[in-house]
Amino acid sequence: MQATCPRAASSKTWNSQRVSRGSLGTQRCAAGIVGSSIPPYVVIAFELTILFGGLSTALGMVLLGRLPRFRPSAGYDPRFSNDRFGVAVQCAPGRGASVAGILRGAGAEEVRA
Repeated sequence: MQATCPRAASSKTWNSQRVSRGSLGTQRCAAGIVGSSIPPYVVIAFELTILFGGLSTALGMVLLGRLPRFRPSAGYDPRFSNDRFGVAVQCAPGRGASVAGILRGAGAEEVRA
């Protein structure tokens, strides 16, 4: 068997490094040394794990948060974006008048049913 790397012929561990053969039966050669080491790939795998984890988190937040919203909700009023706030109350159909009275008594500027 001929060596495919310059330093392979002088390597004393040639037989023990035959384990590192690829799927096509060729030796991996990095920096003139037969076989390749696993630790350099651990760093790359860790960095890719962090990268894909961050991208998955961002994608999940966008999809599960239903962003962007293409149409506003039914109770949205553009004034809420500037200097006002709104309260949406859901009640039984027969109690609408009493809820509106409670809100007006508390100082509401506008009550819509």
